[in-house]
This record gives sequence, C-alpha cells and structure tokens, in this order.
Amino acid sequence: ELDESRATDDKRVSVDVQKAILLERVGQLAQSRPLLTRLARSRTTTPSQRSLCEFALGRIAWEEGDRRSAFDHYRLAISLAEGVPDPTQKCWPAISLLAALSDSSDPSALAQMLSELRWEVLKLGNAHVLAALHAHVGSMEAKRGLFNGAQSHLRRASEILATAPNV
Repeated sequence: ELDESRATDDKRVSVDVQKAILLERVGQLAQSRPLLTRLARSRTTTPSQRSLCEFALGRIAWEEGDRRSAFDHYRLAISLAEGVPDPTQKCWPAISLLAALSDSSDPSALAQMLSELRWEVLKLGNAHVLAALHAHVGSMEAKRGLFNGAQSHLRRASEILATAPNV
C-alpha cells in the first residue's frame, strides 16, 4: 500500500508541475505563481521538477518587470538542471538568462556565457533549441544596432525551423 501511495503522490506532483507550467504559458500568471512557488519549495518535487518551476517563475518575473527576480529564478533553474538527464532542460533557462542579461549587461561580459551556451546547444543537437538561440542572438544583435548579424541569425533560425519537425 505504501508503494502505491507514493506512486500516486509522485503522479500528483508531476501533474501539478505540468498544470502550473501550462497556466503560466497561457498567461494565467496569478493562478500559476502560487502553485509554482509551492512546488518549487516542496520536498516531494524532484530537482528536474523544481528546475521547471523555477524557469516558469523566472518567465513570470520577467513578464511582470521584476528583472532581478527573473535572473535569480533562471540561475536557480540552470543550477537545478545540472544533474538532470535531459540537457535540454538546462539550455532553455540559460537562453532566457542570456537574453535577459543582454538588456542590462556589457556585451563583452556576455561573450563567455554565449560561448559556453553555444557549445552546450551544439552538443545537444536539438534543432528547436538551436533555432531559439539563433533568434535570441539575433535580437541581441539588433538591439546593439548590428543589423546584418541580426538578419543572419534570424535567417538561420528560420532555416533550421523549416527543416525540423515540430512534434
């Protein structure tokens, strides 16, 4: 009975994490935030689940203009994802952190982070993550007035997405 109860609890936590993330994605931030916060602090969530919650909390903070909190949530999501078997889970918050920092940091300070992230994304071999990185770098370049570089990155992102199935 105890094993069955634990399996039910694990399933409930997994469902709650997905529900909270979906609420955030569809813009129901007021409903999502308390659930994500509770799950991120719960002892029953795995590091992978906590990473997903922290990433979503970072997106909420960014959306609401709380940049410092967004940075902290993204960094924690990356840290929690270090030991997760799926390396994709580390790349998404890292891309978001890079994009967020690009609004307020010296471009030369971001070079090392971009270099490391580019390597991680290339090792991953996931076309959608690579396209997202190109799109974010394109946006960063455009904000700096480097329109040729921005256009090149955005064109590359479009080319990658055109050949990658979205399933």
